Amino acid sequence: MLATVLVAVVVVQHRAPGTTLAWLLAIVLIPYVGVPLYLVFGSHKLRARGGKRQLYAPPAVRGERATIAEMLCALGAPPPRPGNEVVLLTTGESAYAAVIALIDGAQRTIRASTLILGDDPVGHAILDRLEAKARAGVEVHLLLDSLYKYRANRRRLARLVAAGGRLAWFMPVWHVPFVSRVRANLRLHRKILIADDAVAIVGGMNLAEEYMGPTPSPRRWCDLAAQVRGPAIADLAAVFAADWAFAAGGRAAAAGAAGADAVVG
Repeated sequence: MLATVLVAVVVVQHRAPGTTLAWLLAIVLIPYVGVPLYLVFGSHKLRARGGKRQLYAPPAVRGERATIAEMLCALGAPPPRPGNEVVLLTTGESAYAAVIALIDGAQRTIRASTLILGDDPVGHAILDRLEAKARAGVEVHLLLDSLYKYRANRRRLARLVAAGGRLAWFMPVWHVPFVSRVRANLRLHRKILIADDAVAIVGGMNLAEEYMGPTPSPRRWCDLAAQVRGPAIADLAAVFAADWAFAAGGRAAAAGAAGADAVVG
């Protein structure tokens, strides 16, 4: 019965012909595999809860004369802003040092989002510092992807919340098909760390020792991060606020006084 229903759903959806054919073959020929896979991964990605999210008004794109910036803006990216200072962090050691320094130097707010927060010395050191900042009255928001809950230390996360930090989980992995608005294939890949709305670290490095650490490691991924200052911080803060509101059911990331607020997404 589910296979019959899903065949109809796949046919009416606007997909590439190859994708449609692949799902149809999987559902019809191997339903005990194809049906569960489609229920978990086959749905279209969700743009936003409560409607389409539009952070920036895209400019008109002028056909072949359009610049790369204009085309990116038409897809929802923020417009280019002059006056920024960008420092590339090309090693895991430099990125780790910058992350620790940014957290230690924060006086008012810390906003962090990542796909993976490791249950390892790097993750522990970062959580310990976030907890200490929350106890000192700094407003701490930590947004993590639900797919890697097992990678995070739940005891230390609970301590962060007890200290006054706020925690939200982005997009549950398991859900009730056709009832919930969850999309298991929509994951939080943004790595953003912002302190006092003045300086940020962005890039491809998760907060785990296979990406960064105090000493070199031959097992570490080769990746890049960047430390940013300037007008672009406002754009990064807007992106983080939208992701937080999505995960936390509309609650703003910069709302009110700090307090214990654990949100399970």
